[in-house]
Amino acid sequence: VIIPFVNALLDENSLAKDIRQNLVRSFQQADEVVTEIAASQFAPLSVQTELLPLTRQGLKIVEQIPELLDIVNAGQREFVPTVSKCAELVRGLYAVPASLVVSFQDDSIDESDKVESLLRLATSADGAAARVTRARLKGSHVTPCTQDVFISTPLDSFDPLLPLRRLARQELLRPINDLNKKIIPFLNDALANYKK
Repeated sequence: VIIPFVNALLDENSLAKDIRQNLVRSFQQADEVVTEIAASQFAPLSVQTELLPLTRQGLKIVEQIPELLDIVNAGQREFVPTVSKCAELVRGLYAVPASLVVSFQDDSIDESDKVESLLRLATSADGAAARVTRARLKGSHVTPCTQDVFISTPLDSFDPLLPLRRLARQELLRPINDLNKKIIPFLNDALANYKK
């Protein structure tokens, strides 16, 4: 699916060229719009401190896509670094004192066992063995993307199904709440140790 799409997108016909130009223009316009909004005196501070940096980080990732598409179009199907090179880099350069590895029960593409093994071989900046915490949770690799689709409305007080909606919301968000219960204490502990 991806290779035919890439080949069609990188074709030299006028439609493919127009699509590529429009994509580039759209990303530039997104940056301009967010920059203008952040500069407005009416914009909340969070636009400048959170939304603008997040948009720019996202655009840096998007800027890498054309080169990746060219590589795929040229026939490359394997990418670097190799697994062994990644392992070498982690052992030698990953100098983080504590890491949290999260995996999910229903994740068919999970490689967290390998990641955990590699991180346990790493040493922190002070030369001590890295601390690796592992969390195994219900869900799949898309669980962290779960959205709260149960929006509160002014009519909730008249909704006879509100208790059922609340129960459904609670069940839908249970894996996310479980994930938060693992991440937040880990981060608090890491920050407390960092300040020492």
